[in-house]
Amino acid sequence: EKLEKITDSWKAIYDKYGMARVRIDGGEPSIYPSFHELMSDMSKYHRLQIGTNLSFDVNKFCDSTDPKNIRIDASLHCEFVSLEDFARKLEILQKKKYKLSVSYVAYPEFLKNIPESKKVIEKMGISFFINPFSGCYNGKQYPSAYTENDKNFIYSMDKKSMTALNWRKKIGDTEFFHFESDKETAMSDETGEKIRNIISEEYMTNKKNGRFKKCEMGRMY
Repeated sequence: EKLEKITDSWKAIYDKYGMARVRIDGGEPSIYPSFHELMSDMSKYHRLQIGTNLSFDVNKFCDSTDPKNIRIDASLHCEFVSLEDFARKLEILQKKKYKLSVSYVAYPEFLKNIPESKKVIEKMGISFFINPFSGCYNGKQYPSAYTENDKNFIYSMDKKSMTALNWRKKIGDTEFFHFESDKETAMSDETGEKIRNIISEEYMTNKKNGRFKKCEMGRMY
């Protein structure tokens, strides 16, 4: 839809019902066309809660939006950004008085970075949470591929993470990807193995070639 149509619709909701709390998620919402303009207009009338990896221009964002109506739930993906660069963006937002929280995506290769990330973020006075990684890594499907040591380590860093681990295992592996063969999925071991191979091969090919991949998070969420 054109920007004007979207902003007019949210203004109409405000005129009829008053202020609403609007959760804005993705994928990454900041890649949406006219993201800054849309957030600027919506924050005039509604409270926004934005889930983002902070890959956008935070200075431009601060110049165009009202912090009193915006909460940012920032997700730290250490496979894509350094802790230092991420923290610098948080500092800019914090100085402008945006409400902030940080969730660390527990990508298997970067579990070792969690203690330092937690220390830096909490030292800034920002809440720190851990989100289990959902996806394929080295031919294994996560979060079910986490070892017991991995899970105990994640839990020791964030006591609330166990709920997410259990929920994502049920939803991510069984219901959607059918990686586990049981009565509920009614899938043979042979079929399950074929699906595992197809997804793993597609994932590794896309990663090697740098192709964009379909994002399942909106549907799974």
